Amino acid sequence: MKLYELNDLIYSVAPKETQADYDNTGIMIGDPNAEITGVLTTLDATMAAVNKCKEKGFNVLLTHHPLFFSDVKSIMPTDRIGAVATEAIKNGIAVVSHHTNLDVSPVGLNTYFAKKLGGKNVQPIAEGAVFEIGTSLGELANNIAEKFFTSVRVCGKLDKTIEKAFVITGAGGRDKDALHFAMENVDVFITGEIKHNFAYDCKELSLIEISHYASERICGEVFKNILSDTGLTVEHFDEPPYVEVNFKN
Repeated sequence: MKLYELNDLIYSVAPKETQADYDNTGIMIGDPNAEITGVLTTLDATMAAVNKCKEKGFNVLLTHHPLFFSDVKSIMPTDRIGAVATEAIKNGIAVVSHHTNLDVSPVGLNTYFAKKLGGKNVQPIAEGAVFEIGTSLGELANNIAEKFFTSVRVCGKLDKTIEKAFVITGAGGRDKDALHFAMENVDVFITGEIKHNFAYDCKELSLIEISHYASERICGEVFKNILSDTGLTVEHFDEPPYVEVNFKN
């Protein structure tokens, strides 16, 4: 398979037209006609990920977060993005990124997140996905913590019955429109990076905050599902940007 064919395949299920206005998706670096030797999926394009590609003999780094978010003014090995780009180019490693278009796809991150929790009647809507799930707020929080290997923060009464939920993976908790949508349509809003004042503004809506990274590390599983029939060797590289240290009283 050639690089452009991989990119087109992902666009066929997560169209470019659905990406956010601020976003950048597709081939960031690489020859569209290059034959693919292997694909390493990861959340972010980092030097460690490029080095892992070199170690594996793979020539494609497939990321969720784009290497270049905005217009590139310069590429120099003295800054993080420039160093990654320089090393990738030097070693013939293509970088392909699919972000918000993959978030909102019916086979993308929001829908996959909901189904991983056992959600029913999952519907991609707005920037997230609405799903049905019969549980309590506390049980749902515990389920998320277990399925995504992370701690979560909860606003609301833990014994509250949850019948309908809304999830936006990543930084959906900074979007007031998303919060208002959730308040009018569901029992709980699940997302990352919830603004402090939103926790007070939510009124009757319950909130579950999962870290940005923990909510989107599933990108490897999503990419692998999309590429499952291509015959390509696809592996995931998990690289948390931090470690969690639990407070001890």
